[in-house]
Amino acid sequence: MHVYTSSVRLNKQKKEALQQMLFSASFRVTILLGIIVLGILYVLQMTALSSKGFVITDLQKNLTVLKHESRNLDVQIAEYRSMASVQERLSPLELVEVDNIMYVDMSSKPFALK
Repeated sequence: MHVYTSSVRLNKQKKEALQQMLFSASFRVTILLGIIVLGILYVLQMTALSSKGFVITDLQKNLTVLKHESRNLDVQIAEYRSMASVQERLSPLELVEVDNIMYVDMSSKPFALK
């Protein structure tokens, strides 16, 4: 029984040491500081996350506006490329239409003699 009683004493001493540590002021202060630090880190993380959410929303709005402008520019380009638009812009220039086209055959005669 001697071994059993010493084992019970050791267990009792360990339990008392654990209770002393849990109820000590330094342990309470350490736990309180840990909770405060984790709370501050949580608030900082949530603030950063919410500000990034606003930035993403603004960028999505800008993207929508730019897509709309791009579609408008594509329509304008198609209008300027149309034959009616080209002829309308050429009429004030008073250009003459070519009737007879002559091509130069460069293979038969040299242009410049050395």
